[in-house]
Amino acid sequence: SRRDYVLLLVKNLYGLKQAGFNWHEMLKEGLLDRGFKPSPSDPCVFTKPGLIILVYVDDCLIFARKKPDIDDFLASLKGNFDFTDEGDIKSYLGIDVTKHPDNTFEIRQPFLIKKILEHFEQVSGLVNPCCEPATPKAIPTTEGTSRKYPKLNFPSLVGQLNYLSGSTRPDTTLATHQCARFTKNPTAEHEVALKKLIRYLKGTADKGMYFRPDRSKGLECFVDADFAGGWNPDKSENPASLYSRTGYVIMYHSWPIIWVSKLQTEITLSTTEAEYVALSQAMRDVIPLMNILADVGTSLDVPMSTPTVQCSVFEDNNGAIELANAPKMRPRTKHIAIKYHHFREHVRKGLIKIYPIDTTEQVADMFTKALSFQPLSHLQFKIQGW
Repeated sequence: SRRDYVLLLVKNLYGLKQAGFNWHEMLKEGLLDRGFKPSPSDPCVFTKPGLIILVYVDDCLIFARKKPDIDDFLASLKGNFDFTDEGDIKSYLGIDVTKHPDNTFEIRQPFLIKKILEHFEQVSGLVNPCCEPATPKAIPTTEGTSRKYPKLNFPSLVGQLNYLSGSTRPDTTLATHQCARFTKNPTAEHEVALKKLIRYLKGTADKGMYFRPDRSKGLECFVDADFAGGWNPDKSENPASLYSRTGYVIMYHSWPIIWVSKLQTEITLSTTEAEYVALSQAMRDVIPLMNILADVGTSLDVPMSTPTVQCSVFEDNNGAIELANAPKMRPRTKHIAIKYHHFREHVRKGLIKIYPIDTTEQVADMFTKALSFQPLSHLQFKIQGW
């Protein structure tokens, strides 16, 4: 019987639960021996004077001001690691990277979009392009009729769309999340929402993100909330319809780094509270990113006006701005959980500064609700450059 034996594992095996951790520990030890230090904010970022390494499982990106520094580092790895030097980055994790003569960058995922389209059209037939990823004011619910395309692998498609939206297509983030909520038991209504998103991708299959660095802008965060946007009086018994949606995008030199669209986990009682909760959630990404930028700046000797990284946050709700800047107890806001006040010390020290912004210029608006073509195009250009 197999239960009569206990086997001793003497070598890491691919596919085991702990295999990824064992590999990371081995790589980490090798980098520490070569003078690198892991970032306190992200264990997959390693720095040393003149070099930065980003690790994604067994794929690594190496950055340096001088190419000989990279060559010396790669030479030191030989004998301990079996690796392939791919040269200048042209593709990474399925993302095509193009550098144009004017020093602008473009990233796209045309092959993934093609795969998604082929997958969908094999079951549903050919679809026509459209100009919006989601229908304004049409929010999918848990109810609906039986599916029209039962052979469609709904969870697989949503998984691919999720990777696409998080890598190169911020404009599809909201629509993807609306579909992802119902992967367990999709209905015909959810298939309609998915088809709308697929049609939008068919019309923009060659698009991605264009990066035009603007050195006059540092670390910026645009944050917004849609207060109880899913409320439907006909389905008021469903508490999920009362949740507000948080949307934010964090940018550096006008380049989007992190963008998020998600439902809040608690029911808020006012627009100000929903906006403040969204602001607090965004700061959970901003503050660690500020620390990473400080590490990177030290490693590559990037000149900074101050020894710490500052962040400008743009919010279109004056009540939320006042609540963040003036921590007072008020009858209508004193019930807000303490966990949402964590960033106030950074505001007090001036490391985070919050400014008002006109709603029409609030780029995070596209992550909180489905927009029509005109406002979507205006905000999309600010984030993706097209």
